[in-house]
Amino acid sequence: MAGFQQAQAVPFTNYLDGISNVIAYANYVASTNPEAPAKVRAILGKALKDFQKPSTSVAGDYKIFIAVATHLMPLQTLVDPALSGPLGFASSNAFTNFVLEATAEVNELFMRQYLITPFQPLRRAASNQVAGAIRALSIAGTTTNINLGILSVGLGLNKLVVARKLVNKAELKQGFAPDLLDDTLLRYTIKGSEKTASLFGNTTYTNSEGDTGTFTYTRTGLSTATLVFVSQTGEGTTTVKLRFTALDSSSAEGTFTLRNSEGGAGASGKGTFTVTP
Repeated sequence: MAGFQQAQAVPFTNYLDGISNVIAYANYVASTNPEAPAKVRAILGKALKDFQKPSTSVAGDYKIFIAVATHLMPLQTLVDPALSGPLGFASSNAFTNFVLEATAEVNELFMRQYLITPFQPLRRAASNQVAGAIRALSIAGTTTNINLGILSVGLGLNKLVVARKLVNKAELKQGFAPDLLDDTLLRYTIKGSEKTASLFGNTTYTNSEGDTGTFTYTRTGLSTATLVFVSQTGEGTTTVKLRFTALDSSSAEGTFTLRNSEGGAGASGKGTFTVTP
C-alpha cells in the first residue's frame, strides 16, 4: 500500500483527505497494474507530490487543491471510469468545504475588525481585505464560469489571510483611551492637591470642590481624549486634555492638562489622574 503512504501529507485542514485517499488508491492500482498507461502513473505521481507541499493556512491548502486539480485534468480521458465518480465526489466535497470555511472566516473577521477602534489605522486596512474577500466569494457564488469561480475562492482565501494578520495586530494596539467614561470617578492631582469628580451617566458631574454641571467626553485618538466640564455654579467651562498611559477592566490612568474659560489664578494646569468605576 505504498501509494497510500505517499498521500498522507499534513495540511492545515482535513479538507483534502477525501481526494488524497482516492488519488492514493488510484496510484496504488496503477502502480500494481502493468497495463496501466505510463501517462496515468505520471499524472497521479505529480498529484501525490502536490500533497507533500507545506501548508500553514486554509489558503495554503487551497493552493494544493488547485495544483492537484490542474494535474488531474488530463485524467478525464485516461482514467478508469470507475474512479471518475469517487474522484469527482471527493473534489466537490473539498471545494465545498473551502467555500464554507471562507464564509465562516469572513463572518468572524468582520465582527472582530468592527470592534477595533476607528483610531487604529490597521482597522481600515483589515476592513478593505475582508470586503475584498466578500466580493470574491460573491463572484464565486454567482458566476457560471467554473474556472473563475475556483480562482475567486482562492482570491478570497488569500485576502482573508492578510485580513487575519491585520486584525490580530490591530487588536493588540488599540490604545489606552476608553470609548466612554459613564458612571466613573475621576481622581486627579494638580499642584500636589488631590481632587475628585463624579461623572453620572454621560451628562452630569459633581466635584470635590462643590461644583456641579454637565460634561462631555470625546475620544480623540488611541490614547487621547478631551473632557469638557460646563459649570452650573458659575465656574465657567473647563477643557481637559487627557493622555491615557494605562487601561484595564477596572481602571485607567494617565496625565492631563486643563484650561478654564474664566481665567485668573488656577485657570490652567497639569497633573495626573485615575478613573475607576
